[in-house]
Amino acid sequence: MNSVLRKYLESIGLKASASDTDALRYMASLTGIEAEMAAEIAKAFKAFVDEDGDGLCDECGKPEDECTCEVTKGAEDEEKEKEDEKFNGTEAEGEEKEKKDENTEDDDEEKPARALSILGLAKRYGLGLDWAETQIKSGATLQSAKDAILDKLAKNKRPLQIKVGEDLNRSTIGLACADALLLEPMRRERLKLAEDDGSGNMVERKPHPRAQAFAGKHAVEICRDFLRAHGVPVEGVHRNRIAQMIFDRSVVASHGTSDFPSLLANVLNKSLTRQYQEVTPQWPLFCVKGTAPDFKQVSRVSFGEVPNLTAISEGDEYSEFTIGERKEVYTLTKRGRKFSLTWEAIINDDLSAFLRIPSQMVIAARRAEDALAFGVLTGNAKMGDGVELFASAHGNIATTTAEKGVPNVARLNSARTAMATQTGISSDVKLNLVPSYIIAPWALSGTIDELLNSTANPASNNAGVANIWMGKLTPIYNALLDANSPTKWYLACDPGMIDTIEVAFLAGYESPTLETIDGTSPDKREYFIRHICTAKALDWRGLYYNPGA
Repeated sequence: MNSVLRKYLESIGLKASASDTDALRYMASLTGIEAEMAAEIAKAFKAFVDEDGDGLCDECGKPEDECTCEVTKGAEDEEKEKEDEKFNGTEAEGEEKEKKDENTEDDDEEKPARALSILGLAKRYGLGLDWAETQIKSGATLQSAKDAILDKLAKNKRPLQIKVGEDLNRSTIGLACADALLLEPMRRERLKLAEDDGSGNMVERKPHPRAQAFAGKHAVEICRDFLRAHGVPVEGVHRNRIAQMIFDRSVVASHGTSDFPSLLANVLNKSLTRQYQEVTPQWPLFCVKGTAPDFKQVSRVSFGEVPNLTAISEGDEYSEFTIGERKEVYTLTKRGRKFSLTWEAIINDDLSAFLRIPSQMVIAARRAEDALAFGVLTGNAKMGDGVELFASAHGNIATTTAEKGVPNVARLNSARTAMATQTGISSDVKLNLVPSYIIAPWALSGTIDELLNSTANPASNNAGVANIWMGKLTPIYNALLDANSPTKWYLACDPGMIDTIEVAFLAGYESPTLETIDGTSPDKREYFIRHICTAKALDWRGLYYNPGA
């Protein structure tokens, strides 16, 4: 096998100890740009090529050791001719010739390979034969040629094109590569690509049409294609080095584009938002959603009701009234975690762990929201009037021995009466509030389910006594309440009837966001998920508490 072709194959992974037969098999297994380059070298040097595997040269039809093509005799015959010339010449001329051969021995093999590589670069980046000829004649090394390409492209700042099934330019290569890299691991982690439907909802989308060009490729080769499309010379660069270059912002920064890890974050962010929207928390049942413009203290004002109309005697004046108000305040809290995409994950083509972590973080964000909402019930913090949320002064707590205990018809009747007779903020208007939800630990779920689904009153020995609470309440069970107490339970009105608890988010950040930052390590890129929310009771009148036995 021709030495130039052999050296190229070894540079991309062929073992130095491999036989020529193994080298030919290795060459036949190549794909993409590596296969193209090997074919160009074979064609340029008329290398012995056996693509059909019959052991015969495709050019002359003979075995390699009998091949009459120039490849098998080129370098050897040139060496033989040099020996003949040295033998036939004078001793002085022979010595001079020998010295010249010694000085140029390496060049005889390296120059053709260097020239061919520079031609390949010129062709790939559309720089023309004149540019390549100038570089070759000037004696430019392959590295200096690559540097010259970077300088030229940085000045032009024009979209580059590469051939990977079809032309992919800068405007689309990033999304196509990101989709191709994430699609399979996302499938394993049950995540789906998503896009905004224009109303803030993330809906499933199909992969970018050009992502198909990268189907089945190793993660490193997808990264190589991305770098190449952005003007980064990557021919001959080892795959492990490619995996590291993808973390270096400076590699593509001069070409005015986002780096690949940032593009991955953009694609993943939409997918995680979609997952977040599909994970249903419990708090929206009995709480209201709110937003705050910033991290300053937020005031929520509740206005009183218009008092009952009064009778006016003939000739009397109408009495004027004022509407009272009450204020509750809160501030937002920022929460989050970080994780990393590592050099090793790219080399190993294993992004499942990279996706599994943020996917679990999204579920954790929903859990955090529920924890905030249920925490308002169990925390029983003081309201704006200086009284605890559930207190006798607020008329929303079971106080007598008869009232306390597990839910039953009598205790629900007592609780409903307490809620219905709540009055306005600044008047004696009876609000006639009706509970919609019973909120309890799982320890009480059996008792409550029996109570709400029985046609007869479970507490009565007479089957003919109707259960007036059958189907009247929607149960909400959560283990957060079990952790606090197995006996405490609560009632809540529909938040559309009266304010109960507000779960608030920073405006524009109503769902968790994923972003990337430069880390201190050159072998990874750090990502973080941030979620900004809090919860606060706005009104005690739509909530009721029973401490149990």
